[in-house]
Amino acid sequence: MNIVITGSTGFIGKNLVENLNLDKKNKLFLIVRNELSLKKINFKNKRNIKIFIFKGSVKNLIKNLNKFKPDLLIHLATCYVQSHNEKQIDDIIKSNILFSTKVLDAITASGCKMIINTSTIWEFYNEKKIPVYLYASTKSAFDQILNYYQSSENLKVINVYLSDTYGENDKRKKIIPYLLKNSLSDKPIHLSQGKQKMQFIHINDIVALYRQLINKIYKIKKPAKLNFFPKGEIITLKELINIYVKVFQEKEKFKFGKIPYRKREVFNIYEGKSDFLIKWKISTKLSDFFIKINKS
Repeated sequence: MNIVITGSTGFIGKNLVENLNLDKKNKLFLIVRNELSLKKINFKNKRNIKIFIFKGSVKNLIKNLNKFKPDLLIHLATCYVQSHNEKQIDDIIKSNILFSTKVLDAITASGCKMIINTSTIWEFYNEKKIPVYLYASTKSAFDQILNYYQSSENLKVINVYLSDTYGENDKRKKIIPYLLKNSLSDKPIHLSQGKQKMQFIHINDIVALYRQLINKIYKIKKPAKLNFFPKGEIITLKELINIYVKVFQEKEKFKFGKIPYRKREVFNIYEGKSDFLIKWKISTKLSDFFIKINKS
């Protein structure tokens, strides 16, 4: 199978590429945005991987995609910023809308008819499709662009709404990497009251999910755009800290109620209704993950 992947230098992308590359039948076409991205790529077997540096030319991308003859696009590339500042606005829009649209335009021009698009549950706030952050707003905006291409080009599209992900060797600025990074520090960690909810899925389960979605999209007979909401482990911040403390025995350094909740804090996770069913569920829980890390 000839698979185009964006976001291959990110946490999810690197793990997914390594997994898909184990199957010798797969040929992978990775779209990266600059030479610096190449330094982040250290895949074990590059024999079936083509890396394309996208410099803004849709025409050049189409030319290379035509040679590759893609069957499927897995769109993972994103610029994630929870609380943006003025300097980050350009990067968010360039990545999540401009770059994503150019890739979509090129992929359809090359004759590819299947797309797995990665979005976020943060497109939903208080049970309504009202984005929680500017980042989520750009994902919603791209969803409308995707609607246009799906309809005009008769595509088969699966839109997957991911929540928080985690796993080994995660260097992102997220809560679980932060906890592990500071596991040996006695410095107090100030938190809100901790009633906000999050939904976690381990990276191994994410990779298994995408493999299931690849199988599913091949079985879709007619052009359609279908949504899928994977169910993860839903817990409050306070429950997360309690799980961590039970394993690492560091209760004293967590100070709840020391900082206010963020603007538009989420107290109820939007679980959504998927348009189809697959045989997938999480196999790793946070407690097991922390125990494994603590023993390593």
